[in-house]
Amino acid sequence: MLALTVFASDMTNDASPASDQAANRTLVKARESAGQVINEAKQQVGGLRAQAAKSATKEFLQGLGGTTKQEMQTGGPAAAIKICRDVAPAMTNELSLAEGWKVARVSRRTARRREHQTAFT
Repeated sequence: MLALTVFASDMTNDASPASDQAANRTLVKARESAGQVINEAKQQVGGLRAQAAKSATKEFLQGLGGTTKQEMQTGGPAAAIKICRDVAPAMTNELSLAEGWKVARVSRRTARRREHQTAFT
């Protein structure tokens, strides 16, 4: 609609200020409308991304939790730690490849104590 309005204005060769003002008003309205549509689309996409991320997180936590609990019952804490150390990274990799998300461990505290940190951590 925007392209047709501008094109029609250009074809008439009507250089009157009134037609220029009308064309400018139409252009401004079209830009505002397009901006609103884009913002609504961004909100919808953001909501869909959040839902997909929550779903992927839930899937991962259920799988890891179930496996860890099972190993805890059969082999004790040592077996459960091995699951977190060995199986969890493979599960995150599979989920990353399957869902297209980068799945990584995140923590609010540092993994190493201060005395063990290097200059780069």
